[in-house]
Amino acid sequence: MDAHDSQLARENARLRQALRRAEAQVVHYRRVADESSRRRRRDVAQLKKHIASLQAMQRSLEESEERYRCLVELCPVPIIVHRGGEMKYFNRITRQILGISEKSCGTANWRLEDFISLDQRPRLARMMEEARRNPTKQLHTTYTVRLPSRKQVEVEAISTPTFFQGQPARLVFCIDRTELFRARREKAELREKLNRSRKMEALGLLAGGVAHDLNNILSGILTYPELILMDLSPDHRLRKPLETILDAGQRAAAVVQDLLTISRGVASSREVSNFNDIVADFLCSPEYEVLADRYPGVIFETQLSADLMNVRCSAIHIRKSLMNLVINAAEALQGEGKVSITTENRCLDRPLEGYERIERGEYAVLSVRDNGPGISPEDLERIFEPFYTRKVMGRSGTGLGLTVVWNTVQDHRGCIDVSSSPQGTTFDLYFPLTRDHKTIEDKATNVAMCMGNGERILVVDDEENQRTIAAATLKRLGYTPLVADGGARALEILARQDIDAVLLDMVMPQMDGLETYRRMLAQRPGLPCVIASGFTETEAVREAQQLGAGIYLKKPYTIEQLGSALQSTLGTSLNK
Repeated sequence: MDAHDSQLARENARLRQALRRAEAQVVHYRRVADESSRRRRRDVAQLKKHIASLQAMQRSLEESEERYRCLVELCPVPIIVHRGGEMKYFNRITRQILGISEKSCGTANWRLEDFISLDQRPRLARMMEEARRNPTKQLHTTYTVRLPSRKQVEVEAISTPTFFQGQPARLVFCIDRTELFRARREKAELREKLNRSRKMEALGLLAGGVAHDLNNILSGILTYPELILMDLSPDHRLRKPLETILDAGQRAAAVVQDLLTISRGVASSREVSNFNDIVADFLCSPEYEVLADRYPGVIFETQLSADLMNVRCSAIHIRKSLMNLVINAAEALQGEGKVSITTENRCLDRPLEGYERIERGEYAVLSVRDNGPGISPEDLERIFEPFYTRKVMGRSGTGLGLTVVWNTVQDHRGCIDVSSSPQGTTFDLYFPLTRDHKTIEDKATNVAMCMGNGERILVVDDEENQRTIAAATLKRLGYTPLVADGGARALEILARQDIDAVLLDMVMPQMDGLETYRRMLAQRPGLPCVIASGFTETEAVREAQQLGAGIYLKKPYTIEQLGSALQSTLGTSLNK
């Protein structure tokens, strides 16, 4: 019993110990379960939070994609996406420009070269190769794009790497630079025209100064033979040599006149004229007869508009320009061909972009055309420059012919258009037309009709030989000359002597002609005056004429011109 009880006690002890261990395990597993539950709940919470974050990121991504899509779609700049030259996407403005539907973007086989002009496709190929070699590099270039409307535009293309439908591609921004490039070209052309104008102006200043000095020298060469010839009998042995000298002087004066034309302003004295009359006058001139005899194989024809409007111009200089153009055209034909002279009215409702920009307006146009070999592009840019010629100098003129044409047109506020091809060359001279009527020209006078009656004429000139020549001419015309070497001396003579008129040089040191005449008028209001100058008719001349001066004479002048000017000026003074 005792042994049995002891065994039971030991068994109970083991059971109680096992129970305690079981209870401890239960507590442990319950604790583990609780910890696992807490961890699971924490993980679930974190997972829910992560899911919420992912959902927020998804919404943000979708919103970003929508903003990007709207930005690209509504962007006013054409945007395309291409892969290997094949266009995969066009934004809305691109589709509108190209005239394609949104549905056809992903189905049709659109390629970049289909819209690039043929001459620029090699450049596109080089850019594609550069993109292949450097897939992460941003590329920048310009193309001439041909639109379905057949309009061509200059496009600046900026290409940057991107992804499209999960594959590498190129996103291209296309900026229309047509107006910018046009403005740049116009700026370059204007700069070139400005440089050309400045060069012509500089040459004009030089030519004007040289012409002034040459005119003073030529005065003696022209006047003295004329004075001597008046006293010689028709059969005198010296008459022929003197006439030769006089003819040479007149031809030299014509060359000087070309130099003066280059200096601008020479054609400022203008009257209402008609190009048809100027053409007719040229075709009846000795110059045309010589030209026709020199080129018997050249046919000269005219097409003159019957209703041609008048222009306000210097007919002498227009005739000179016409003669130069016709001579050039005949020489260009090399023996055989046709030269056409045409006139017509033209109304431009928009500016004409030709050799130079011709603004809209109403014009009378004088044209000279030939069917010769044409002018090369490199020569065409320089044909109006002084002494620029492909001809043999000394045989075909001075090299000033087209320069005279250019400056004459510019003086008249006109424009020149030149077109040339292997089939021929055309010069179109545009002059603003006028609706004023032509004035009736006075008939020419001779020396016998413009003699004086002893009137006292004060010659004011700073050059002694000019004073001597003028005094000799005045004596021969029957006037009484007095001379002064400048404005101060002239005022002294005027203060103590009775003077009927003044022959006044405009260019003098210390006191110029305009200031001299002002002071003379202060002493003798209404004093008649004839202006003589080796320069062109300037603003100072016009101002002196507004003060009361009469006719302007360009040196060297003839005896007849001086006599006629004095007769007109003195007659006007007496009638006041």
